[in-house]
Amino acid sequence: MIEKKVVKMKCAELIFDWRLYPRFKIAKLDGANLERIRTARKAGITLPPCRAGVDYRITDGFHRVTVEMELSGSDADIMVQLVEYESDVEMLLDSARVNSSGPLPLEPKDRAHVIFTAMKMRASAADIASALGMNQKDIRMFSDRHSVPPTRGSEERTIVSTSVAKMNAERTPTRSDVEDHMPHVSGFPLLGQIGSLTHALQLSNFRPDEKTIAALKTLVAVIEEVVGVTV
Repeated sequence: MIEKKVVKMKCAELIFDWRLYPRFKIAKLDGANLERIRTARKAGITLPPCRAGVDYRITDGFHRVTVEMELSGSDADIMVQLVEYESDVEMLLDSARVNSSGPLPLEPKDRAHVIFTAMKMRASAADIASALGMNQKDIRMFSDRHSVPPTRGSEERTIVSTSVAKMNAERTPTRSDVEDHMPHVSGFPLLGQIGSLTHALQLSNFRPDEKTIAALKTLVAVIEEVVGVTV
């Protein structure tokens, strides 16, 4: 992981890849934190730069980017610390590290989510413990309770939990259930692009012009053809 320079970017350039979100509730932001940021922003307080990979996927700043787009539109400028990551798991663990403290620290269920996801991505117990500020022994104990040893690597675990399998069978599939089956487009995970588009369309100040409406209609037609369902 190499930190590059802090740059000014358009909010619309940044990608909300929910696979990198270190919290249990996927695609759902904290209302209290959003309001806190709105208040600070309206008071003229300068907020810390967001963090993102060189591919523009956000690792820290989901709430800040959302508020900036709500207040000033998707073309608004925002300061971003660009970081060169070696892998997606390094991005996830950096996101967890940054969010382990601060105004909205990770809750126990968020930490469990990070551990499960990072183990699935073949992260070592040492790296997970470092990111979450936990003891390696606790990470290994958690891993042993919820997984079985893989065929290679003493530090790695493949999640095979009957309780998790039962839970997955009883609930609506989430991002983590389908992430390994999603195709990639233009070097970016397609799921991340879908998340960014969905997020932008749900903003309260979204007012599409004629060209945008035409593009969205084309997208709807493509979606209907791909999924076989009339939208």
